Amino acid sequence: MIGLPSPVTVYVAIGALVIGAYGGYKYEYNVCQAAYAKALEQAAQQKQQMQETLNAKSAAYEEASDRAAAAGEQTNTTIKEIYRSVPAPPANCAVPDALRVLLNERVGSANAAATSGKSGASVPSTSAGTQPAN
Repeated sequence: MIGLPSPVTVYVAIGALVIGAYGGYKYEYNVCQAAYAKALEQAAQQKQQMQETLNAKSAAYEEASDRAAAAGEQTNTTIKEIYRSVPAPPANCAVPDALRVLLNERVGSANAAATSGKSGASVPSTSAGTQPAN
């Protein structure tokens, strides 16, 4: 007849199962923590690389912006200096009819040339016998 195991054997077997299960859980926990730490390290490296790229592009933008602002300031100053010496046009200033007709003809010929694929008409030159009016 087979007898029941002694209570000490049962307690030892249950203790071994509990210790084995805890050991397996602890091992799996440590493996997951290591993988998590590795992923965090990779993410930190990617963040650092992206930040360096962003800093380089930002510095290039700031430099270009400063150059453009300086050039714009120089242009604004030059235009202000030019128009400071020019008198303002009178309030009743209007374009003469002859000039309006000439401009409309030039616009029409330029549009016709553009639709046909040709360049616009050339600018007329002064002939040797005529002098421009002053």
